[in-house]
Amino acid sequence: MNGYPKKFRLKLREQSGGRYYERRNVDNVNNSKTQRESPSFRTGFCVMLLVGVMFLKTSGMQGGESFLSKLDSLINSQFDMQKTTQVMAEFFEDAENYFSGNNSGISLSMPVKDAEVTEEFTNSIHPVFMTEVSPVSVTLTGSPSSYVYSALSGRVTSVSDNADGTKRVIIRYNNDVSLAYDNLNTAYVKKDDLIAQENIIGLLKEDDPKLIFEMWVDNSPVDPLEYMKEQAEG
Repeated sequence: MNGYPKKFRLKLREQSGGRYYERRNVDNVNNSKTQRESPSFRTGFCVMLLVGVMFLKTSGMQGGESFLSKLDSLINSQFDMQKTTQVMAEFFEDAENYFSGNNSGISLSMPVKDAEVTEEFTNSIHPVFMTEVSPVSVTLTGSPSSYVYSALSGRVTSVSDNADGTKRVIIRYNNDVSLAYDNLNTAYVKKDDLIAQENIIGLLKEDDPKLIFEMWVDNSPVDPLEYMKEQAEG
């Protein structure tokens, strides 16, 4: 008997082959129960759930996926206190970055597969007034009638018609970041739709398969190619 813990509990278990008793360490059972029932643990867990609900309501798909991922890690940890603390710290860091407008973690996917960058985010000369114009977009040229994919998860805030009959779609990621997809032949989304990253949102024209792609941060245009996971062919 040397080497065995001093306290055990015999627990009756049933299986198809009959009954048997399971030997369990009472100290370990009590410690695990104490951790799960501690006020700090219950409070932290409830706060995490509440913040998660706020995340789901305000950030749409992106925040929801982050929360569910963290919650899944918490459940899989079987309420191990050390892992729970780590998961909760990571989650609150994500929440702080989101609500404070910290967009350093944004990673866009290519809205048009195998596209070529035909117009970069650089200053240009106005064709009439011959003055220098600051950039607001990049142009991605794909194959005729190519699908256009959402480069980031978010909520559709606008679907409008251009004078030439093409469509313009704006999807907002959070209060600070919006993406605009212009020169679409067809739009498959409508206002207030929640869109996951890389969902199909429209179709390019057959005779002019160019996407005019804009990224706005704090109401100012920025170069979306700097946030790309995979760069388009230059």
